Amino acid sequence: MSDVGNAAPDPRQTRLIFDVVEKFFRAKRLFLRQFEGYERKVLAYAAERQTDRRHLKLTSEEVATLLDFKELEELRDHVLFDLKELAHSLFRRVGATDPFDRYVSDIFHEISILKEEHYTVRTYGPQFESSADTEESLIILEEVHEYFPRRVHHVRRLFEKAEGRLLEVLPTFRENGIFVRSLALYGEDLLAGAYEGGLSELFGAMYPQAGAVAGYLDASRRFHEGGFDALAADMLGRAESELQREAVGKRARESAEREVSRLRRALSENDGRKRTASGRLAAASPAPAERAPERARTSGETA
Repeated sequence: MSDVGNAAPDPRQTRLIFDVVEKFFRAKRLFLRQFEGYERKVLAYAAERQTDRRHLKLTSEEVATLLDFKELEELRDHVLFDLKELAHSLFRRVGATDPFDRYVSDIFHEISILKEEHYTVRTYGPQFESSADTEESLIILEEVHEYFPRRVHHVRRLFEKAEGRLLEVLPTFRENGIFVRSLALYGEDLLAGAYEGGLSELFGAMYPQAGAVAGYLDASRRFHEGGFDALAADMLGRAESELQREAVGKRARESAEREVSRLRRALSENDGRKRTASGRLAAASPAPAERAPERARTSGETA
């Protein structure tokens, strides 16, 4: 397992790991949109022609509709390129790197080829089909019919492998409090449409021995220590909900329940101190009627 996250957290590493997670799931979401659209269209063409998809033969214009070139371009040139550079910065060392970094580089390479194949079919396919040189057209289309499905499904498998490796690495970043809080704040949004289990499942992977409950409790504790008690209370509520629905061992449950009670007490005491301080401040402040003459006098002097 990578030891990148085990060192003392620094601001640059915090930014890097959060950006890697955000870019990875954004890339996966964009690719899944392409993949699902591809599958729908292939199955629709196969049903229309009453043939098995393995024997489906399409024209170059039909092949070009299977993927969205602009979205492929956005995926490769922006999201995946950024992810590749971030993964290099976080994981690559002299003579070695993490498998996650290699998977991301492979995804970038495969999407690049897919984008070029799509461009060739979309741009030159119709020209070849309408020319006298039908042999070249047939060669291009035969290659596309063979490599398109193979490459599209290969990229999907690479995303699965990269995700699996990322989930293995994430526990090494648990001591990075800013990262934990950032996931708690933005996790649901950045995982939407890309990771079905959402933040609870991601925290479950980060805290494999105690599950998502431990993740929410850790986030709650860190928010409280940072002075963000409203967010701490929200995370504590989520921890309690997870505790009710998760199958947790007796010792883990007892430990979690103790931590829930401790945090509830700490939040309540902090809220009490704030209320007391607020009451004292209000009592020490002059009533509006007492301040009015002063405001009028000040106003008169200014005039």
